[in-house]
Formats: sequence, structure tokens, C-alpha cells
Amino acid sequence: MPDAQVLLPCSTDYSMPSDHAVIAGALVVGLWILQRRLGVVAAVLALLLAFSRVYVGVHYPTDVAVGLLFGAAVAAAVVLGLRGPAAAVAERLRDTSLRPVICSRREAGKSPRA
Repeated sequence: MPDAQVLLPCSTDYSMPSDHAVIAGALVVGLWILQRRLGVVAAVLALLLAFSRVYVGVHYPTDVAVGLLFGAAVAAAVVLGLRGPAAAVAERLRDTSLRPVICSRREAGKSPRA
């Protein structure tokens, strides 16, 4: 687009998908799963980030849209797919010397199960 005024210098790497948007999309899903209120705040900020990347001329709208969706999909797959195995590993480590690292403060103070 020769007539477009670019506000920031662009890098020479690929712009599809926007790496900033991928990270923002993943953060939104992670926070949404953790606590919905934080997820809503993160979603608003992610949309502002996506808009700003397009506004300054660094990305096209499709670059940030695909980035947000890709990051969200990867984060959802990782969190939901690894929740069971991570819980199993934490359960096994609960009776080891790593108990203070694995458990909450309240749980860490209790004696390990027999």
C-alpha cells in the first residue's frame, strides 16, 4: 500500500500472524480460565493492542485477528489438555520434599498423607 502512512518502522519478518496478538490471545484464554473477571480485562486490552498494531501500520487486520485466534486456540489446548496430567504429577509430588512448592500455604503446613 504505497499511499499508507506508517507511524512506526516495520520489521522485515513475516507479519502473519502478529506475534503480539498471539501472546495477547493466549493470555486472554489463560486468564479467562483462571478468573473470568481478569479474562474480560485482558480481552479488552488485547483488542486495544490489536487495534494499535493496525493503527500504526505494522499489521493488517487479518494479521491480528489470526494472531488472537491462534494464541487463544493454543492456550486452550495446552491448559485443557494438560490439566489432567499436571494434576497427576502434582498429586504424586505431594508426598515428597517438594510439597511446599506444589501445595498452597495452607496445604503445605499439613503433614503428608500416609
